[in-house]
Amino acid sequence: MHISDGLRRSGRSLRLAKARTILTVIAISVGALALALTLAAGQGAKDFTNRLISTNFNPSIIYVVKSDTSQTINALSGNNKPQRYNPSQSSSSKNLLTSADLPKIANAGNITRVAPALSLTPSYVTASGANKYDVQVQSDEIGAKYRIIAGKVPTFLEGNQAVIPQAYAAILKLGPDNRSILGKMFTVHYVNDAGQGLDQQYKVVAISQTSSGLFGGTSDILISESASQEAYSFQTGQQLGDEQFPAAIAYAKKTDDVSMLLTANAVAAQGPYAAESAKDLANQITSVINIIQYAVAGFGALALLVSVFGIINTQLISVLERTKEIGLMKALGMSARGVLGLFVFEAAWIGFWGGVVGIVLAYVISLYANPWINNRLNLGGNLLVFKPEPIIALVIGLMLVAALAGLAPAWKASKMNPIEALRTE
Repeated sequence: MHISDGLRRSGRSLRLAKARTILTVIAISVGALALALTLAAGQGAKDFTNRLISTNFNPSIIYVVKSDTSQTINALSGNNKPQRYNPSQSSSSKNLLTSADLPKIANAGNITRVAPALSLTPSYVTASGANKYDVQVQSDEIGAKYRIIAGKVPTFLEGNQAVIPQAYAAILKLGPDNRSILGKMFTVHYVNDAGQGLDQQYKVVAISQTSSGLFGGTSDILISESASQEAYSFQTGQQLGDEQFPAAIAYAKKTDDVSMLLTANAVAAQGPYAAESAKDLANQITSVINIIQYAVAGFGALALLVSVFGIINTQLISVLERTKEIGLMKALGMSARGVLGLFVFEAAWIGFWGGVVGIVLAYVISLYANPWINNRLNLGGNLLVFKPEPIIALVIGLMLVAALAGLAPAWKASKMNPIEALRTE
């Protein structure tokens, strides 16, 4: 029996038992629906992560932090015993970088620039004739991306240059329009632990788009590295050039995945450092997403397991109802292999249609769910994203599972004695 003939005959047999076939297809479609939504959500989450990283982080940067050598050695050796206190290395500073670490990091190769990642805590921002407003300030060296809507930003800010979000440009009353605001001065006030205040004045060289969520802008005022270090030294009481800071930002020349990985490893080898690129951060988020995806897929697999028993039951009933037909086919010359193939094809058809129905339902759900989710979470795209490759693989997988489930009833049919089968009433 040719494959095309077997497919045609098996399809006709399923049509003759429409009610039973439809119920079994529905049972499989429930599992297919869950798996299709899981695949779509996983792809959407990965796309979201890539958008988030590419929109907010410079792809050429590598984040470097100090790793505790003793803790690393203990972890690698399996020694988790408490360690004796070392008075020369306080817990508050042992994991902080210093200015002396910057040239070491730069020696890793493929590095064009290294700068400290300083954490500033300003009190407020104001301007002449304007009220005081809460504000976040960071160095442009932090590696964040921002969209400029007015002005021009050099590769790195210098001196008192600053990039101000559009929202602050408006409330500080620096000018009637964006162009007139460029070159105007505003003040950021800092306070240190001793209660002393410092006013730093900055000049607007560009206006950035204010962030409306996870993408497309920033809510922070960006200042130069030198201005950041001055404010940081004032707030921490440290001398310029001798500051301690939690992290450093290294800029790489080559930004392809292999070069970034090799550079991060080279940086870590320069001392007790841990280095990660923006791609590494995306991979960490993706790993968490994958774990959630596997958990949800488990429910779909459970639904499929239940449907497998439905296929077995359906095919067994079909074999019993068609015993005389099976005997006639074998008496007319159909081989045991042909009978086996006929019933396996029937099961595969059930898996195919169950997969198609489940995927279509999942796609219809996505048409309504995607706008609703995006409006509330501002994901910048669809959460449920269907790619042809995993969908095709899902349908093929369901057909294989159904065929395997129908193998036992098919085997029973293929071993029937034609004479005994024809005697069956």
